[in-house]
Amino acid sequence: FDHDHYNDEQLREYMTHFQRDSKVTIDLKDMNAKLPILTADDEGCSVFVKKGVLQYPALVLGGSKDYIVSTDAVEETARFYDVDSVMVQDAAHDVMLAECWTRVAETIE
Repeated sequence: FDHDHYNDEQLREYMTHFQRDSKVTIDLKDMNAKLPILTADDEGCSVFVKKGVLQYPALVLGGSKDYIVSTDAVEETARFYDVDSVMVQDAAHDVMLAECWTRVAETIE
């Protein structure tokens, strides 16, 4: 997350919450080896989603300062589900911890 906006005490508090989550890891190297997803058509859209007709509402949202999930990955995901991507300016990966969390929440709302 965007640590420039937090003092050391706040960072220590957040890190205690992350300790529990750190017991479960994602093998990003393995995941990246499986991208792009092969069940997409030539336009990158999911073969199991009828074009333009989702059975559920979908929002693909990314942050312009996210160094974990790139803008390209957000756009690829949006294409896969045949929806437009939404990029939140100045948002990092953990948007719920950023100063801009209210803008993100309003986007989701």
